[in-house]
Amino acid sequence: MSSLSSPHYVIIGSGVAGNYAAELLRDSDPSSRITIITNSQLLFYNRYWLPRIFLGSEDWRGFLAWPPAHYSERRIVMRRATWVTRIDPANRIITLGHNETIRYDKLLIASGARGYFPEELADYRALIHGFGSYEQAIAAKKALPDGGDSYHVGRGHDRA
Repeated sequence: MSSLSSPHYVIIGSGVAGNYAAELLRDSDPSSRITIITNSQLLFYNRYWLPRIFLGSEDWRGFLAWPPAHYSERRIVMRRATWVTRIDPANRIITLGHNETIRYDKLLIASGARGYFPEELADYRALIHGFGSYEQAIAAKKALPDGGDSYHVGRGHDRA
């Protein structure tokens, strides 16, 4: 436990897992300190709403899962546009890209995964735009010629 009276939970990743972990931690430990570190500039947003960009909704605020005030109300510190460059588990210290260090009591790495691109489509890569983030969805819309069509192809959850 840190020298402060309440534990400091640090979560690396601001997607679904990271944000909901922070919510559960806040509910189960109201006095704790919670910090989410993410390399994203945006707050947690609903990626399932990204196709709305093709219908003209481009304001990033319309995609947020929670308003910005939610984090301050819940006492969750968001460190956006921040890269973790080193984790020292023996001393419970994280080093950030700008050489700042953060001490933690408990660490959760919820940084997600990258999309899968089938090798058999490699010849068409220049024609295919990723759609895993708000920034990628905006770029895909900008690449679409006037009057052009977009097709959204994804991989659903595998079921046993």
